[in-house]
Amino acid sequence: MMHVDVLHPSETNASAVYLEAEDGGVNPKTRVRAVVRDRNGVRETSRVFDTLEEALAYAQTLYPPAA
Repeated sequence: MMHVDVLHPSETNASAVYLEAEDGGVNPKTRVRAVVRDRNGVRETSRVFDTLEEALAYAQTLYPPAA
């Protein structure tokens, strides 16, 4: 089951991080896609990692923990 967070226009500082399988096989590469919505619009960054562990470690550094 896939869960997708929708960024609503009324949320001025909404952000989301997506981890996506880059290709098939036993050890697929993982793409981390970060989407940020602020007063300047929507910005997106994307980076590919060799392992899921590396992708998760990077994703955890993108945004400070929720208070």
